[in-house]
Amino acid sequence: MATYEIDEFMCAQNRLCMAVAPSLFHLDDEGIVVTSKESVEGAEDLDALKAAAAACPALAIKIDM
Repeated sequence: MATYEIDEFMCAQNRLCMAVAPSLFHLDDEGIVVTSKESVEGAEDLDALKAAAAACPALAIKIDM
């Protein structure tokens, strides 16, 4: 299991994470990208999370394994 979060101060809101891993990220009521889950389990979600973190130009996605 891995937990993850978005550093709200680093996030540029370009939404690449949502394009790469739509099951793990969404927009809140104010249009800000937020996490959809507290943690991920399973290889598919973990691979998607790692891909989203790699795609983030601001390096705002933090993963704790």
